[in-house]
Amino acid sequence: MSDYSVPNEVPWSALMGKIKKVVIGEGITHISDYLLCDAFNAESVTILSKTASYSNNAIYFSDASLSQIELLAYDDSSAKDYFNDNNIEYTSLGCGHSRQIDYYEILPSCCYDTWGVYTCADCFDSYREYISHESKGHYLSGRIRTLAFDAITDCEIFVDGKLRAMSNAKGGYVVYPVLCGEHSVEIKKRGENIDSFVVSISRTNLRCKSNCCYGDFDKNGYINAKDYAYALKKEYEEAGIIDFGRVKANELSDESYEKQELPYALSIGNETDDEDPNRREFVAIIENNSEFEVKESGFVYGKNMSDDMLYIENVGKTNSDGFSVKKQSTVNDIYVKVMRYKSSDLKGTLSARFYIIYTNGVEDFLCYSDVSSYTYPD
Repeated sequence: MSDYSVPNEVPWSALMGKIKKVVIGEGITHISDYLLCDAFNAESVTILSKTASYSNNAIYFSDASLSQIELLAYDDSSAKDYFNDNNIEYTSLGCGHSRQIDYYEILPSCCYDTWGVYTCADCFDSYREYISHESKGHYLSGRIRTLAFDAITDCEIFVDGKLRAMSNAKGGYVVYPVLCGEHSVEIKKRGENIDSFVVSISRTNLRCKSNCCYGDFDKNGYINAKDYAYALKKEYEEAGIIDFGRVKANELSDESYEKQELPYALSIGNETDDEDPNRREFVAIIENNSEFEVKESGFVYGKNMSDDMLYIENVGKTNSDGFSVKKQSTVNDIYVKVMRYKSSDLKGTLSARFYIIYTNGVEDFLCYSDVSSYTYPD
């Protein structure tokens, strides 16, 4: 519905006095100004659309009184918000048993399919509803180090008895995904248990961090000459960096993070190349917090490409215009990646998606950014 600057512009303004009932259908996306201005015989307005937007003067009555017109709308609709913002009373429609869901008795899990019970705000009856899981899982990450913060590499991280990760060159590790619940964690070096603990993961801690100090081989709470002698006997290459002192207990901290795939940040954009104004620089930024190792990264790109074409498995395929999907790899360690791209005829749309393949020592992961595009001006 179009908006109008004054009431007499409304196409049905001449019929306002004859209007008694108005029904706004589900497909309406916008409610115009001066809907019932001078509709002094109006009795009811039923709004079936749940998502329509409203102009400032949508429900506007000059001669008709709000008290004589019954307004009906759903409790989970944009109409409710509009009425509340303008202090207008209305009657709830229906009952679809889906208004203002508030689960109780059986709380939904973010990692498992389950059942929830809610009370309908319209009829106040209770209903049981099947709920799909929201999350693919959470993260368990941490560091394995000496008391002097020297990194211990190639440690094995077992979760619930299964090898899930290896510590990298910086002593960091990440296990993903880890579903809600309590999990036993064992950290081993050369098959020997150097630390173990239980971690509880839920929807409130989307990432659980841990620290493990290395060297207390006889597990007496101290790192001393006995541990050093043991390391020398076993010919551990870390023997020279073992610290003598009390072992710090394993430190666990629950931290809430936004739900997102690893890596924790992966973005892409494009800008004009300083050396050639007709060439675009596609710039991607990675942040990996040193918990895993990047094996390969790069750009999947092409001209006049739809977003669903820009994936590694489509490299070499052509679109309807005859342009092929291409790939440019980058293997350097810097967190800002740049690809310069130009069309020879300076026409069409250039698009690129950044990809990254990384590993936690046990499993490889493939992650994509959104697509960034540039269209040459006509």
